[in-house]
Amino acid sequence: MEHDLETFRAETRVWLEANCPPEMRDSAQGEDTICWGGKNWAFTSEAQKTWLDRMAAKGWTVPTWPQEYGGAGLNRAQDKILTEELQDMGARLPLQSFGIWMLGPALLHFGTHEQKLQYLPPIARGEIRWCQGYSEPGAGSDLASVQTRAEIDGDMYVVNGQKDSVINLADPKHRGLSLHHPLHAKALADRAKETGLKNHYIFAKGIDLKSNEEIQILDFILKFI
Repeated sequence: MEHDLETFRAETRVWLEANCPPEMRDSAQGEDTICWGGKNWAFTSEAQKTWLDRMAAKGWTVPTWPQEYGGAGLNRAQDKILTEELQDMGARLPLQSFGIWMLGPALLHFGTHEQKLQYLPPIARGEIRWCQGYSEPGAGSDLASVQTRAEIDGDMYVVNGQKDSVINLADPKHRGLSLHHPLHAKALADRAKETGLKNHYIFAKGIDLKSNEEIQILDFILKFI
């Protein structure tokens, strides 16, 4: 096992040296250096795009995810080695997103095979971008007071409410906040009310969402185009 890991480390180092553009080896961590991905993402450089494309093709944007869902199927020890080698060469992360951090792990655990095939590979390639819609204008950070509701109507959920900024789920009282897709097709994102890059107002009135008990997971997530 130890010999196998040493071989993996050596092979990983060689691959990274050959495929990570020099511009992506500056250990930069600022907001303006992050690649968030998405349909409308504007790459800051050709090197940033090249780095994402190569890492996504290798499955290393989400290295521990199964290969059939866009990952590389690495175990924890291999993932740790990959992280160490990336850090040692000062490589930027090729992609960061809520899809990787939150939606993906939840979908891997709770989702159907069809849902995983539909959503996970595009997340891994940086083709779609997800965000959380927790806070509301009348609730702020008190997520136990949110008023947006999804009511079952046959095999559909009907969603009514308004969402504001992005915040983390922390209190057991928030049980019942669930994950659904997609609101962007019918919800109105009022860009004129933006108060910052991360602050959008999302209005949902009578939105119909396909009911699927297997995908009621942790939180309420909106998919942005």
